[in-house]
Amino acid sequence: MSCGRGTLRFLGCAAVLLVLGHQAFAQLTLPSASLPQGVVSQSYFASISTLGSNGPTTWTVTAGSLPPGISLTPLQPTTLEFTGTPTAAGNYSFTIRAVDATGASGSQSYAILVTSLLTVTTTSLQQATVGKTYSQQLEATGGVPPYTWILGVYNPGFVKPQPALRFARGRTRPASAPGESLPPGLTLSSSGQIAGSPTTSGSYTFDVTVFDSSSSFPQYAPGKFTITVNPQSPLVITTASPLPTGAVGKPYSIPLRAQGGEIPYTWTLASGAIPPGLTLGAAGSLTGTPTQAGEYTFSLTLTDLSSNTATGTFTLVIASSFAITTQSLAPGAVGVAYSAQINVTPTTGPYTFGLAQGSALPGGLSLTASSPTPAGTLSGTPTTPNTSGFTFTIVATDSANHTASQIYTLVITPAPITITPTSPLRDGTLGTAYSQQLTATGGAGGYVFSIGSGALPGGITLSSAGLLSGTPTAAGGFSFTVSVADSKQTTVTQTYQLTIGTPPVSTPTVTGVGNTAPPAQQPTISVQLGQPYPTDLTGTITLTFAPATGNVDDPSIQFSTGGRSASFTVPAGQTEAVFPATLSLGTGTVAGTITLTLHFEADGQDVTPQPAPTQVITIAPQAPVITKVTVSSTSGGIEVDVTGFSNTREMVSATFTFQAASGTTLQGGTQTITVGPLFATWYGDPTSAQYGSQFTFAQPFTIGGSASGIASVSVTLTNIQGTSAAVNASVP
Repeated sequence: MSCGRGTLRFLGCAAVLLVLGHQAFAQLTLPSASLPQGVVSQSYFASISTLGSNGPTTWTVTAGSLPPGISLTPLQPTTLEFTGTPTAAGNYSFTIRAVDATGASGSQSYAILVTSLLTVTTTSLQQATVGKTYSQQLEATGGVPPYTWILGVYNPGFVKPQPALRFARGRTRPASAPGESLPPGLTLSSSGQIAGSPTTSGSYTFDVTVFDSSSSFPQYAPGKFTITVNPQSPLVITTASPLPTGAVGKPYSIPLRAQGGEIPYTWTLASGAIPPGLTLGAAGSLTGTPTQAGEYTFSLTLTDLSSNTATGTFTLVIASSFAITTQSLAPGAVGVAYSAQINVTPTTGPYTFGLAQGSALPGGLSLTASSPTPAGTLSGTPTTPNTSGFTFTIVATDSANHTASQIYTLVITPAPITITPTSPLRDGTLGTAYSQQLTATGGAGGYVFSIGSGALPGGITLSSAGLLSGTPTAAGGFSFTVSVADSKQTTVTQTYQLTIGTPPVSTPTVTGVGNTAPPAQQPTISVQLGQPYPTDLTGTITLTFAPATGNVDDPSIQFSTGGRSASFTVPAGQTEAVFPATLSLGTGTVAGTITLTLHFEADGQDVTPQPAPTQVITIAPQAPVITKVTVSSTSGGIEVDVTGFSNTREMVSATFTFQAASGTTLQGGTQTITVGPLFATWYGDPTSAQYGSQFTFAQPFTIGGSASGIASVSVTLTNIQGTSAAVNASVP
């Protein structure tokens, strides 16, 4: 008996190298003229001809590329046309080579610029206001920048066959077009800028035309726009009454202010009388030197350019030659810094300030004793409330010993109510008891707390005494306002942010598989938490594989659900993961390590312990495994087919032991064959990776005599880890 060569079947290919000689030919000359510009979606035509060619000419593009949509059309014997419809804009460079019937050749580089259709891209214009500066840039795309804009519709008197394309070839562009109207006060520049200051309100519709800068294929595009010019805001006098106090014999000047309408403004006296010695300026000022003390009330009329009017009534106090001109004081509050100026008629300084006999300031306040300017300061931080007001008299004296006095009533309100702590509040944790005391100060005391708006986290309540407490039942960020009312029903509110976080999942474990596993198995696995979780969990288990040798990723290493990731849930209060179906893990047929990684989410938040829990499973290298042996007859003997796997992805030898049929004697009954190179070829083929380490090994045998003399064959395989168990097969 003799054995043939074992094979792993595959297809191959052969290549034939053909070397051709060449000879020199004459040169053809191609024109160097520029090719005309093209436009996307518009028909294109250009042509070139050779000089000195003989017979039909063959044309090819040897470098670069034609614009998409353009092709070469030879016209024999010497002309080439470029025809088609460009589909993409760009500047396309290429080289054309021509070869005539004698073999003479020549090359020339060309370029075709393809632009898109010129289009106005501005769709609408912003509104304008009479008297306000306006600026709006018109925009366009396509063609060849820069662009030139005109007002009106351009009619070149020239119609091309392509209705979608607008050309201005051979025409003079007008500087403007008749019958078009921008809002008065606005102009259109050649660069497309509409600017100016509108003078008349209304709605204005007009046409524009934009031109590109192409010299070979000029385009233009129309646009129609509307600008709405709004009238100015209503005319309003903004100077408030009463006017600053003046004094007899002291120069006085104050500007009068207004807004809205259309400038310029004109001011006139409507009723009453202004203080003697003062003059009302038509442009808006009261100036002069008062000659008579008193309190004067008068009305002024303001008229704008459009004859719109507004009227204001003013009070102006003219004091005697020396007086305290501050008439009243703004209220203060306990605990809040207070400051007020006590102004006097400017005479000769320095000025002194004090209290009349028997007067006392509110607690915490003091008065400037002396000042070089005609103003003292009452300042400090009030300590005692009095909503009816503290009454006291301030006396002022100038350097000439002139004196003046003024009685004041100053209201000091209780300190404002404040709530502490401020936002954000201390974070809470889902399922863990939470407590936060809110405290109020100021006001009249007797505080009552309540929720004003928003919602507290589930499981948390606010007591009337300001205690936030409970066990959160929902995670997330919560926004709400807390209201506090004191005994006088003064109420303040404060907005709070409270975040309820999710606790980390207790250490989980993967059950059903240990730290090692044999190959080609499918153990059932599950996930178990160390402790119950307070809310529903969703999770994923993913696997990765690292081969012990080489870079082979066995695709059969996966979950029974398909793929390398599976989802599960853990109901609140439980520890066992729930999978949609029983989950098993295919350990594959390649030695290496499988890593299972767990991830968890609760209420949309990642609650995976850090680092993420993993289970590492080692698939140890081992001796080959034979899963099937079959024997078939051949014309010269038999073929033994061995199916199995070697998770080290190598093989050393195969041993075949034949058992003789009854009454038959065999010679060479045991054959050991070296198969290392054969298996190295198979495992080195990238296509083998999809099978892990599985194989079917076909070994032919030539039999001298009848195969009926062989009853069975026993096969073992050996790799670097050892020898497989023997598997028998009958010989047909």
